[in-house]
Amino acid sequence: MIVANGEDFVREGFTSKDGWAIAFDQVNVSLGEVVPLQGEVPGEAIAPQMVDLAAGDETAEPIALGTVTVPSGHYTGVNWSFAPSENQPSLTLVGTATKDDRTLNFNLAFSPDTAYTCGEYIGDVRKGFVEPTRRATWKSRSILTTSSAMRVFPPVRKLIPKGLGSIASLRSRRVTRSR
Repeated sequence: MIVANGEDFVREGFTSKDGWAIAFDQVNVSLGEVVPLQGEVPGEAIAPQMVDLAAGDETAEPIALGTVTVPSGHYTGVNWSFAPSENQPSLTLVGTATKDDRTLNFNLAFSPDTAYTCGEYIGDVRKGFVEPTRRATWKSRSILTTSSAMRVFPPVRKLIPKGLGSIASLRSRRVTRSR
């Protein structure tokens, strides 16, 4: 099973390094095919779909994207992409940013044509071994906190009034951008 997980980061919000309390009402992601990789060999793909990563509370289960039948063994990564369309953006962030006595409502829509290959390491821990009934998880931090993602979304910085700091200064996490 492959699942998408908004995690506490999206479902409960977070405080940025510069003191903004960020809360999301919706984090809608239009995902293209999600494909597990065993070496250079792609596995069966999960069909494109729209998911709201902010749905539910801290006890909510990750969102099931689909189930693929793959042999047990070592998987080196997962390919996935945003799926922009003419009718809707591929990423929508709706919520509030609060600092001191200021609250900014935001409804940000982006349509990046970006594909990712998520590798087999998370920090120093090797991941990627698939056993029967195990699941692979796609996490929101992959798109919201990587330096490559922030290059895709530079307009966020321009939305912040001067003197209020930056809500876009988030912790970096390793994800490889493949196009």
